[in-house]
Amino acid sequence: MFAGLVVSQLAGMVMTRLLPRLTRRTQTEVDDAVFAALRLPGMVGAANLALLRLSGLDGVGAAEWPTSYRLSLGALKTVAVLAWLGFGLRFSSIVLGALSRHHQRFPVVSPKTLPLIDNIVKVAVVAVASYFLLLA
Repeated sequence: MFAGLVVSQLAGMVMTRLLPRLTRRTQTEVDDAVFAALRLPGMVGAANLALLRLSGLDGVGAAEWPTSYRLSLGALKTVAVLAWLGFGLRFSSIVLGALSRHHQRFPVVSPKTLPLIDNIVKVAVVAVASYFLLLA
């Protein structure tokens, strides 16, 4: 369990320290904000994989799992979906904000239409996340 937490912290460090160094030469702040938003889903994914490996469920057929394992797996999936939901909401705001700042090149996303498009995209992201929560 401790090793899984260490791996998840390492994944978080990679997302916040190593990847921004690769994009240091770019002129935009979008990539830095995206990598900062990716930190939590990366850590949650690594922790979920460690917990799955620790539970021993990675090599067993689902029909043979006791109910407690199925509930635990459902909880892990739910946490992962919620982490990716947060990323999707932040990512959409980052990208749409960047597009609205360049409204000459992207006339659909101007500062006047940004709130409308932002709300539409966020509703779509929440709808997709709700679908995956129902599957979990």
